Amino acid sequence: MLARAPAMLAAVAALAAQSAPEPSSVAGTVTNSVTGVPVLRAHVTLSCSLPDGQQTYGALTDENGRFSLSPLPAGRCFLGAERVGFVPANRVHSSIVELSAGTHKEGVKFILMPTRSHYRPRGERRGRTGAGRPGVGGKQAFGFFGRPRHGRGGPISNLGTAPG
Repeated sequence: MLARAPAMLAAVAALAAQSAPEPSSVAGTVTNSVTGVPVLRAHVTLSCSLPDGQQTYGALTDENGRFSLSPLPAGRCFLGAERVGFVPANRVHSSIVELSAGTHKEGVKFILMPTRSHYRPRGERRGRTGAGRPGVGGKQAFGFFGRPRHGRGGPISNLGTAPG
């Protein structure tokens, strides 16, 4: 009986290896639609509908905008990417991915568009003069609550005219 134990163990291991499906994976990049620069720390999520419920997987992009999710089960999944200060460039928040056993999807691309409050090209400064603001040139006349920015503080009737 002990002589047959290694042979039976090998047969059981081979049977188990055949019945377990090979895991799948998804990899790709996330880039900025305006600058083309990779988006650092974008959150990529994959939500799969499985027979025993829903399972969600996630990853953060690296400094090159790359992400990789594995091991993943086979099934129908929704893949999406998000980052604070960005919206999907194509207005679609997720895409459907069909994964079968052993599928390795590479080169998945997400393009995120910066929102207005977060977009500022490199080197452009937004100081007190309003330089770099679209539609504002020269001095910015008024600050918070319409107070003149020249520091002298003026009467409330001064709100309609720019100081000098």
